[in-house]
Amino acid sequence: GDRWEQALDLLELMLTAGVTPNIITYSAAISACGFAGQWQHSLALLEFMRNDVVVPDVISFNATITACGNAGQWYQALSIVEVMQKNALTPNHITCNAAISASVSGGQWQHAVELLGGMQIARLVPDVASYNAAINVCGDCKQWQQALEMMQCDTAVSGVITYNSTISACVKGGDWERALELFYWMARNKIESITITFNATISACAKVGMWETCMHFLSAMAQGKVELDAITFSAAIGACDRGGEWDKALQLFSTMAADKVELDAIGFNSLISACDKGGEWEKALHLLSAAEQTKNVISYNAAMSACEKACKWERVLQLLRVMAISEALPDTFTFSSAINACKKCGMWEKACQLFSLIAHSQVECNQVIYNSVINACEKVGEWEKVLQLLSTMALRRVESSTVTFNTAISACEQSGKWVAAIGFFNLMAQSKMKLTTITFGVAISACEKRDDWQKALQLFKLMAQDKLEANVIIFTAAISACGKACEW
Repeated sequence: GDRWEQALDLLELMLTAGVTPNIITYSAAISACGFAGQWQHSLALLEFMRNDVVVPDVISFNATITACGNAGQWYQALSIVEVMQKNALTPNHITCNAAISASVSGGQWQHAVELLGGMQIARLVPDVASYNAAINVCGDCKQWQQALEMMQCDTAVSGVITYNSTISACVKGGDWERALELFYWMARNKIESITITFNATISACAKVGMWETCMHFLSAMAQGKVELDAITFSAAIGACDRGGEWDKALQLFSTMAADKVELDAIGFNSLISACDKGGEWEKALHLLSAAEQTKNVISYNAAMSACEKACKWERVLQLLRVMAISEALPDTFTFSSAINACKKCGMWEKACQLFSLIAHSQVECNQVIYNSVINACEKVGEWEKVLQLLSTMALRRVESSTVTFNTAISACEQSGKWVAAIGFFNLMAQSKMKLTTITFGVAISACEKRDDWQKALQLFKLMAQDKLEANVIIFTAAISACGKACEW
């Protein structure tokens, strides 16, 4: 807490009393400031020493490098190493390890690798701490190949911490197969896995939805009396979520409650998401309520998605109102889910009201939201509103997609505005936008209703040129168009 201030006060008293502090006194004060996160004071003390009669030694420099590194000031830490060398001081293991650790905060994995190489050049044999620090920074930067290479440089230092760091590096780099390989390699080398090891390996499997493998590891942890913590359960629940096993996710949640392990925000989000995918909207709402302080915008979005799929638009709007008075600010997905829920129930006016609310929020009104509200209006034949929204998109420079135009064409076709429907089709073709079977289907239907058999046949032939397969509805519309014109 305030020990750093006491250290500085004592140092000042010594100077006032005419007592010259020695290297040990300065180094102790630098360390005290460093432990308190006061890296600026540590740096100032080192500079004061250099200008005073006391010449800093390796310990003083090491303390300052550590202070800067712990505070995330990687550039300052590495600069001090250079100053140290200019002062004809030889860095030791502590210097290099502190500098490598400082590289972590800045994501400077290249510097970490260089420092490790520099140790060998200086005939300093890197120890476990050296390799672990370098592997950690490579892991944080998703440089798992470098991490593996360093671990294999000297298998003598490859203990459980080194393996844990390397497995984590593979997980962050997306190489779950390599993470599993390292886990089994540990077993073959009779290196006992701990909670961190299992958590990293389970996380690797969870990312690719390997829920059965995750459950196997949970059983192995229980049998080996290895502690299962919140991270363990969160990762396993995430695997069940990705694997579509919502019931297994809930079973794990029950096990957690029995073991008195509190689930974190990530775990709750995965649980609610699993219920969403399983169509269990009531369970999703129950879990959202149980999340209490851990719930965030992702939690709300997953619950809203579950309600939206079940056409529970009132529940969706209720959640949106709760979010408005909470710390979880709605995002693009939130509004998109709410608008989609209203769309499914034919509540186009509600969808438009929600769309208007976005203008008063910090949410960017993007293509996804426009498509949702346009689709809501199209479902009830509000073609004028569709055209108005398209115009707004253009004014706000929001790029339209094939889905946007398909919906607009459909709205015009259903409302008997066939000329407008064909006009949108022509605009898509001129803009070299991707034309789909839906695009052609709606356009041909508009031609049929307009008794324009020639245009209908032209579009039908164009479909064949684009290698799009016509369905029954398109064939029926094209035949009907020809039949009306007696072009049998």
